Order: sequence, then C-alpha cells, then structure tokens
Amino acid sequence: LFSLSPDCTDEDDGDTKTFLLNRNVTIKEGVNAEEEYKICEFLGSGKFGDVNRCEERSTGYELAAKVVPYSSLDEKEGVMNEVEIMCRLRHPRLIQLYDVFIQSDRITLIMEL
Repeated sequence: LFSLSPDCTDEDDGDTKTFLLNRNVTIKEGVNAEEEYKICEFLGSGKFGDVNRCEERSTGYELAAKVVPYSSLDEKEGVMNEVEIMCRLRHPRLIQLYDVFIQSDRITLIMEL
C-alpha cells in the first residue's frame, strides 16, 4: 500500500489554478490548435513529442502545447487512451489537461504549464 510521506500532503499548494481543476476538457477534431492558441517558445521534447509554451487567444492564459505525431490508428488510440485518463484525473499535484486538438497526423494536448 502507498502512504504519504510527512513532507507530502493532499492539500492544495496553490500551484494549480482553480479553473483548470473545474474545467471540462474539450476535444476538437479537424481543428488546428493554432486557431485558438498562439504557439510560443519551444520548451522541450520527449519520447512522444515536442512541447511549446502557448497562449490562449481568447483569455491570455499561458499553457503548454504538447504535439504528439501519429502514423497509425494504434498510435492514435494510444494517445487518446492517455487523454481519457488525464480527463478523469483532477488533483492539484497533477498536470491538468485543458484542450485536445485531433488532426490527421497529430494530436495536440493543451495542458497546464
């Protein structure tokens, strides 16, 4: 079984904005993320894709855009499984998903910075 160390609590530490914890994730198929977000500087890359800082055009919120390319239906389904799990997990200590954009060759995850 897992237990919390004395240094770790379940309390909100103020890092995660309340609007992220209470927002329903929107999944938009056939829409380019750049229509709604200004893609800014490159932050890094990992096994699944590149991450850039982005800014929501309508609100000015600063978030992160993770672009995950896919070349098969299996790869797309794998990313969408990650999306489904992230949509269910709401906690101040977890990175929160904000929006998802699905295109023919990539999925862009907009998430907490």
